[in-house]
Order: sequence, then C-alpha cells, then structure tokens
Amino acid sequence: MMQALAKVINRNLKDLEAAGCKYAQIDEPLFAIASDEEVQAAVDAINLALAFFLLSQYDRQQHT
Repeated sequence: MMQALAKVINRNLKDLEAAGCKYAQIDEPLFAIASDEEVQAAVDAINLALAFFLLSQYDRQQHT
C-alpha cells in the first residue's frame, strides 16, 4: 500500500509543480516510533514519490 500511496504523492507533486509550486515538504512522523524495517520501507516509498519529480532543478534538503 505504501508504494501505491507514493505514486499518488508523485502525481500530486507533479501537479503542484505544473501550478508553479517551487517547494514541497513531506513529513513522516512514523519515523519516531517505527522499527528499522518500517523506516526503510517508508524511505523507499518517499524515494518513489520523488522519482522523476521535476523539481530536481531546485535544492532538495533532507532534515532528520
């Protein structure tokens, strides 16, 4: 299910960019209480959500 949600987020990010959005923030509060395996699955899903995201021309920052 996480991978399917990532694809929806990816589509939404592309729509936001097309509308002129320059910045997006993705928060995942689950990281605070999740196991290492759950965190890795969530990171993989976030990476999928950002795959081919055209905002690559802008700075990407990861805050931990």
